[in-house]
Amino acid sequence: MAEGLPAPDLRGVRPLHREEVTSTSRPVGQAEVLGAGASSVNSPVDEAVEVVVDGIRLTEHFLPCPECGARMALRKDHFGIRYLCVPGCRGAHGAHPDGKPLGIPATASVRRARSNAHETFDRVWRDGPLTRTQAYAWMERVLELGRGEGHISMFDAGMCRRLEDACVRDFPDLFPLRAGL
Repeated sequence: MAEGLPAPDLRGVRPLHREEVTSTSRPVGQAEVLGAGASSVNSPVDEAVEVVVDGIRLTEHFLPCPECGARMALRKDHFGIRYLCVPGCRGAHGAHPDGKPLGIPATASVRRARSNAHETFDRVWRDGPLTRTQAYAWMERVLELGRGEGHISMFDAGMCRRLEDACVRDFPDLFPLRAGL
């Protein structure tokens, strides 16, 4: 474990199935999780442990469930390996192949807003005048984000609405039924 980080408190947390936990599961320090020089500002990742889920070694990050506040853990379900609420409130969050969370966990309503925003935004580069790279640069500019901060998986519902509004305003030919509303 990295020096200065407390051991994770796992009391009251349902463990992975016995065959899913390695005998060498160990806490992973923050620097190892985020990468050298990475910042944890606005990141849900504070600590992590190595686990094996469905025969795959992953780094499980400690995430609070956005629905009930309980701990989320990596599990395999019909969608693949993702973070699921341990008590089972139906909270869920996607994961990269290495176990790193995809963006910031969100409630069901924010997940719907993100999905709608992605559907709208993706039309700008799939059907519109911009390449994907140009579309992300446009998004960062119109939403006044820093370079590389245009990740819809990090947006709240309000930012998703701003993105959709900007798409409709700046690319009305792609959204004829919504333009002018």
